Amino acid sequence: VAIHPSGTYVFLVNEAGQAQYVNLITQTILYRHNFRARVSDVKFSMDGRRLAACRGGDVQVFLVAGIENFQLNPFMLLHTHKITAEKARTIEWSYDDKLLVVGSEDKQVRVVSAIKNLKNLFLHALAAHKAEVVGSHFCHNSYDLISVDKRGLANHWTCALKQEDFVERLQSKNAFEDVKKMWYDKTKRHNMMEHLDNAQGVNLTATTYHPSTSLLVTAFSNGAFLLHEMPHFNLIYSLRVSETKVSHLAINKSGDWIAIACGKGSEGQLVVWEWQSETYVMKQQSHSQSIKTVAYSPDGSQIATGAEDGKVKVWSCHSSFCVVTFTDHSSGVSAVCWTSDGKALLSASLDGTVRAHDLVRYRNFRTMVCPDKTQLGCLAIDSAAELVMASSVEMFNIYVWSLENGKLLDILSGHSAPVASLSVHGQYLSIA
Repeated sequence: VAIHPSGTYVFLVNEAGQAQYVNLITQTILYRHNFRARVSDVKFSMDGRRLAACRGGDVQVFLVAGIENFQLNPFMLLHTHKITAEKARTIEWSYDDKLLVVGSEDKQVRVVSAIKNLKNLFLHALAAHKAEVVGSHFCHNSYDLISVDKRGLANHWTCALKQEDFVERLQSKNAFEDVKKMWYDKTKRHNMMEHLDNAQGVNLTATTYHPSTSLLVTAFSNGAFLLHEMPHFNLIYSLRVSETKVSHLAINKSGDWIAIACGKGSEGQLVVWEWQSETYVMKQQSHSQSIKTVAYSPDGSQIATGAEDGKVKVWSCHSSFCVVTFTDHSSGVSAVCWTSDGKALLSASLDGTVRAHDLVRYRNFRTMVCPDKTQLGCLAIDSAAELVMASSVEMFNIYVWSLENGKLLDILSGHSAPVASLSVHGQYLSIA
């Protein structure tokens, strides 16, 4: 995923190398592109006019169509750098968009020219790592580098060139005159693993860097992440947000919020952490076990889900984010239903209770308990939101409560097998 500097567009690539250029305001796909290979990283340049992509062992630079350059193809390939025979993993632009730094699985960091007409540089390789490079970043307003590998070894590189030292290659008789060549010196080295309580079997899995504040964030396969001040590797903060691998990191423009993606499948989490106040800005997590029931809100704007983990989650259909999670049940949730006005959500559980949740104050305001020790299956509520009905899984009875006070009003019996469905139609209750 690469977000345009303007915040209006996003470039998305799937595992098969199929890409989409999307307008976030109109939510429309503007262009599709097929890289015909797996893409490990994509980044827009600082001015948003170019896009660089790691395609296998190559780096491709595209010109992005805009107001300044009218072109038929929204993404025109400018040039391709043959970087390595192995996979190029990460890519970053320099502050002036002249250089690209690429980290690859062959344990090397390479600095390449983003434009073809530089005499000083075409490709410069840095070899000081003993494992695949996880992250490589340019420092603020310079060509100095920070590189970090899978084993937690971080290096700080100082560049011998400044912006004014670059010379363009012109088609003239002086095209091969002597110029100051690109050169890097390794000035500092640091082992990130020394900050972990138990580093045995742990790998460094993700990095991100905020140039203006010189903050380096590194994350590990045990769910921990570290925050360092560069270039002296001063440890500012250390936290463990999960028991699973952290796969991606991102930091916002001001450098206050750190986005952390960890786990996968049912263990997947998306966390936004404000490191200065040490608080969660957002925490999104899916159900940890199988979802058993789903229900749309009356206006269709939200979806409620209940799962075997005993949690009831309410999701926004617009943003796909979880709005609230209710954890009051002590066993799996078997059914959920909404009141007609959408202000309350009811859930039945295998713990033998029906709970009513207030979606204004986000609290459990009523609990209805079965007189017998039994598990509940189906659930229904009348249109006036006065009567709540739930069926027993083992005794085949139907219990009727008053939502206003939570008292049991009646027990309907007569079935000789579990009730499969309950539905209220006006003054009538349909049972299957």
